[in-house]
Amino acid sequence: MRYRRLSLPLLAALLMGLMACRAGVAGPEVSIASVDALAVGDLAPPYPRPVRPDACSSAYMCSQPVEGSQTITYEITGNAEWLSHITGYRNATFSQDVVESSPGRVVLVTKSHFDVDTRARYPLQAGSLPQDIQMYLLPSDYVQSDHPSIVQRATATVGAPELAAEAAARILEWVRSHIAYDYTYSLPNDALSVYENRSGTCGGFSNLAVALLRAAGIPARKESGCAMWVDHGGRHAWVEVYYSDLGWVASEPQMTVNFVDQHVFIGDGMWAGMWCGDEQTTWDLSQNLYNKRYPFGEVVSTYQPGDIWPEIQSADVPAWDRHPAVTSLDQVGARVQGADGPVTVSLRVRSEHCYSSAWELETGATWISASPDAGVGSTDVLVTLDTAGLALGSYRSAVTVTAAPGHWASIEKPLPVTVHVVDEMYRSYLPLVAATW
Repeated sequence: MRYRRLSLPLLAALLMGLMACRAGVAGPEVSIASVDALAVGDLAPPYPRPVRPDACSSAYMCSQPVEGSQTITYEITGNAEWLSHITGYRNATFSQDVVESSPGRVVLVTKSHFDVDTRARYPLQAGSLPQDIQMYLLPSDYVQSDHPSIVQRATATVGAPELAAEAAARILEWVRSHIAYDYTYSLPNDALSVYENRSGTCGGFSNLAVALLRAAGIPARKESGCAMWVDHGGRHAWVEVYYSDLGWVASEPQMTVNFVDQHVFIGDGMWAGMWCGDEQTTWDLSQNLYNKRYPFGEVVSTYQPGDIWPEIQSADVPAWDRHPAVTSLDQVGARVQGADGPVTVSLRVRSEHCYSSAWELETGATWISASPDAGVGSTDVLVTLDTAGLALGSYRSAVTVTAAPGHWASIEKPLPVTVHVVDEMYRSYLPLVAATW
């Protein structure tokens, strides 16, 4: 068996080396190889455990929202009949396109987007879903979504979010933070068994995720294909979630939420020939483009000790604010008569940063003060706007909230502050009118 190691571009190496909680490839290289199915079995190995610096050893499940995209180009050679099953495919955030094809050779481009522009509400109205989608709410032999244990777990995990994407993320993050990979390849992979054993392979992760999603009223299905990472590839499974305003969106319960790594692709009917793990199949990586940004991190839940990864990546959902500096107000404002005294505004602050629940405030003008200006956990803060000495007019500044201050991954959130100082304020009163119904 021969192996070829190809380095990714410098940008990718820097991103993966610097980001501590990246649930991605272990290091800046991807190994491209001819694959011997007998040597590795018919399943892809688990996704490589992230290499995490000491700063990442948090006692929390760390969800890293990301945005951007990744593109990879493969040249695949092997059995002509088997490779003929590789065709184009796309959903809302993932696509694969055959750009060249000849007997025994396929050039495939896969692209994954990390931005999910959905505003689908939760809970979903099952009756309003298309008829061909409703079937993905039903239980099956391997997806026991109607079992009391599965239903109870789904209900407790989801809670009461406003967006379907948030509900799906909570379930996928629960699976990642509570299920260990079955390195023995001996445990059953139906959803209920994986839930009870707290262990399974990629198919088990996917079956359990689909069962929990369906139990929560979210259409979901398992997808399968070929995975290529580290020194070999093999069969792999992940899931797709249906959002009523967007369609199907892929997720990988072992590592990603609302997007799937570009190192997977689909080949309909491939397993009849087992080409994905066959020793005749050779992979060559000719291009790998990264455009990934890490806006911020957040605490999701405590994770279980043992062989559980305490991190996962989650696609950016613009309609879902996940900034780790959480405030009860998005802005502070007041209209003040010149002779009036200071105005106080109550503000609740907390940090949901991956690494620290500490926070601090910094005011941007001398007429703004805050007490307290630092804390740990959820705290009520009084913001005082002292307009004494200010001339008539409008004044704008900001209060900056920093989550995890002093940490290399600290993140700031500015709150706009606006004060209108006026000479005189007028009040008018509307009459009350009694009505007879």
